[in-house]
Amino acid sequence: MDKQTAAKQTNLISYPVRSEINQIEPRLDIFWQDQLAAVFAALTSEERAQVTAQLLAPKEIFWDETSGKFVYRPAEASGGLTDGIQSMPQHLAALLRFLQDILFTLKELEDAGKIAELLENALDKIQAVQTDNKPDWQRAKQRLYSNFICAAAAVIRDKTDWVIPENRRNLNFPVIKTFINEVFLKQRLLGHLFRTLRNRQLAEMPHPLLNTFLREEQRVRQLEIVRASKYLFAIAPTVESGLNPFNLRRFLQEDALYSEDQFLLNGTAVNTALLANGDEGIQTRFKQQVAAIITIEGTVSRVIIDLMENLEKYHEDQLFPLLFQPLDANMALEKAIAARLQEYESLMEENIFQPFKAIVRRAANQDELNYLQVGMRQLFGSIISVFKDFQTLPAVRGSEAAEIFLGGLVAYAAFLEKRREDVFMRMDDDEWQSACLRAEQVAAEFKELGAESLPEYRRLGRQAEETAAKIKEHPSFFDKLFKRNEKNAEKLAETKQKMRKTASTVHDKLYRFANEHPQQIVNLELEALPTTSVGFHRYALPAGENGLTKLPLPIGLEESRAKFDLERFVRQFA
Repeated sequence: MDKQTAAKQTNLISYPVRSEINQIEPRLDIFWQDQLAAVFAALTSEERAQVTAQLLAPKEIFWDETSGKFVYRPAEASGGLTDGIQSMPQHLAALLRFLQDILFTLKELEDAGKIAELLENALDKIQAVQTDNKPDWQRAKQRLYSNFICAAAAVIRDKTDWVIPENRRNLNFPVIKTFINEVFLKQRLLGHLFRTLRNRQLAEMPHPLLNTFLREEQRVRQLEIVRASKYLFAIAPTVESGLNPFNLRRFLQEDALYSEDQFLLNGTAVNTALLANGDEGIQTRFKQQVAAIITIEGTVSRVIIDLMENLEKYHEDQLFPLLFQPLDANMALEKAIAARLQEYESLMEENIFQPFKAIVRRAANQDELNYLQVGMRQLFGSIISVFKDFQTLPAVRGSEAAEIFLGGLVAYAAFLEKRREDVFMRMDDDEWQSACLRAEQVAAEFKELGAESLPEYRRLGRQAEETAAKIKEHPSFFDKLFKRNEKNAEKLAETKQKMRKTASTVHDKLYRFANEHPQQIVNLELEALPTTSVGFHRYALPAGENGLTKLPLPIGLEESRAKFDLERFVRQFA
């Protein structure tokens, strides 16, 4: 097959189809088979073949001729809490027993409210476990966390009924079951990679309730919209640090106001399939419930809203299409990908980051700053989702450059939360400069921890090279007589030992420093992205003015002291 034919076949998958299928998670989703069957029904045979090869096979989803439906067939059996964990420290083993008890209790529980409390308690317990900067412990904790989520989702999927708390939204068993698995648990599993719908996607939906009413509500009130396999959820945004908008207890909560007819909600749902029936009652109830959702628009000027909309429009009209344009066929593939990413980053800095910083400094009150924080967080959710779809293209799959770039995007989103006090609070010019200095200082100190030991490390390196060269020389009579080679060998071993000690000391300092500055350093493996390479730890530091005008600086650090390369570490800051 020639390149042109391959390119045409690649383009058979429309972006909406690619995006919807990329969202499917068969370990968690309740109605994913029905959702996938509906997508396939609208595809041609050629499109189905491309979707199967490019999108379903990597997810280990296959068509089963016997049952006449899609099935999930993982290469390795899964479902146990200890799957993929090589060794487990004593305190994690104790947590494992606690989680096993939680799963047993979860199977017995029939009250949705208590299920919500139990699941949030268990997940918070795992996240609170200390790993003492030990990579093996950190990986074991991560794996235990994801294993528990998948095991809990399996228990929820198998339930056939439970007690529904009294509610004004007519929330039934399938709605709550879907929210638990496809919103609450999936968001906890994916973190910043969790997908929400933006205005562009709502505009493409067929029903006016979604493409007109809900689209306008989201535009003005910044609602979080989540498309699950059967339902669409509208959820209230949050700005409070540590409060997850997708928490289960929060979704179930209803607050009465002055009468039974007046109440406040944190979210609601609509069955998208029922909208086709034209039931006015369903539409009316959904509109009333959306109106009751608590939002944070407050006293936000039209100018601020328009400026944020301009940023989102630039992403939709320029950056999004740029990613999916054909790569330059006159360049080696990795070079073509690198060139595309460089262009993408440059345009993003000029047309998203720089204007956003200016808007933040223009904000007249705290309501506007809250609006900007939520708006940028949601915009970056869209940016990350589109980039993840870009990574599923045949030419880009497995690209190390694309994976590193994704880390920068995710780190930027993480800093929007971590550095809220330094960015999204009312500040005069002096306070703003102090916040900028804090961001710069951490990066400078992190670099200096390595740079201050570099001269001595290099001196020892030169000494080791000189000694090794002497050993390789043909020994003279006097060299043999005075055993100079043996002495040089001892000297070389001693010099290398000093180099290892110097590097080990720096390595320990770097690990401690990263963990002592959680507000200014993103630990990508632990906080944002699953571990992609054993033996290497990835961090990100804020860059640009107050961490807003550039993507964060990616910094790699070998897990092993023995393999730590001090020269390479310092070069990353160049």
